[in-house]
Formats: sequence, structure tokens, C-alpha cells
Amino acid sequence: MLESALVVIGFALGACVAWLAAWAYFGSRGHTEQRTRDVRIGELEARGDELRRQLGERTVELEGVRREISAERSQRADSDARLDEARKSLDEQRRVFDEARVNLKETFETLSHQALRASNSEFLKLAEERLGRRQQEIDASLTPLKSALERYEGEIRGLEQARDQAYGSLKGEVERLAHLSERLQGETGNLVNALRSPQVRGRWG
Repeated sequence: MLESALVVIGFALGACVAWLAAWAYFGSRGHTEQRTRDVRIGELEARGDELRRQLGERTVELEGVRREISAERSQRADSDARLDEARKSLDEQRRVFDEARVNLKETFETLSHQALRASNSEFLKLAEERLGRRQQEIDASLTPLKSALERYEGEIRGLEQARDQAYGSLKGEVERLAHLSERLQGETGNLVNALRSPQVRGRWG
């Protein structure tokens, strides 16, 4: 009987030792997995914060690019309006000049006929002087306008060159930011999926 009791006690002690060993092993393994999950979640959260920060910066940059494009378009519209006004003014001056030239021609012909009829060289000289002064007045009135038009046209050409360069640069920047935004959205989606995984849900309940 005593030997049987000792055998039973031995089996019981062995079972207890085995249970304690298994509990210690699986408990330690569970803690290790929990720590691994905690580290992973921490990394994901840090990555998410970084992605949000980068996305915020890129959003600000995009707004800046949009403002630059809007300002450039406004400047171009003002320059176009100034050029149109200068061209209209020049056309009007040319019309006046053409009318004055016709009038001068008619006046010269009239005076020439009168001079021929009167055979008065002094009268012809006076007519030529009057015509010369009138021509100088017309040229003087047209010169500033021509200079202004040339200046406006030079400004427009400069603006067009600057616009082409600016648009090329801004287009490249916008494409780069758009690409980065898409990549950030993809990484954010991966982050959301990772946070929804069973391992992560285990931490958050």
C-alpha cells in the first residue's frame, strides 16, 4: 500500500511540475508577443504621426504653388490689358496721323498751285515751312507712344518667358507633390490596415 501511495504522489508531483513548467513557458511567450505587439504599434503610431506631418507640409506647399500661379495669371492679365490699351491708342494715333497726312497733302497741293499761279517763291517757301513744322509736330506726338508700345511689348515678352519658366517649374513641383501625396495616402492606408489587424486589435480590445 505504501509503495502504491508513493507512486501516486510521485505522479502527482510530476504533473504539478510539468504544469508549472508549461505555464511558465507559455506565459513568458505571451509576454514576449505582447511586448512585440506593443513595439510594433508604437512604430506604426510614430510612422502615422510622421506621415500626417509630411502631408500637412505638402498641403501648405501646394497652397503656396496655387497662390503663385494665381498671382502670375493676374499679372499677365494686367499686362495684356495694358498692351491692348497701348495698341488701341497707337491705332488711334495712326488714324489721326493718316488724316493729317492727307490734309497736309491737300494743303501742300493747294499752296503749290497758288504759288505757281502767283509765281511767288516766298509763298512757296512759307508753305514748305508750315508743312515741315506740322510734320515735326505729328512725329513728336507719335514718338512717345511708339516708345511706350515698344516698352510694353518688351515687358510682355519678358513676362511670357518668365511665365513659361515658372509654369515649367511649378508643373514639376505640383507633379512631385501629387506623387508624394499619393504615396503618403498609400502608406496611410497600410497603416490603417495594420492597426486593424488581429494583433493590434488585441492590444486595443
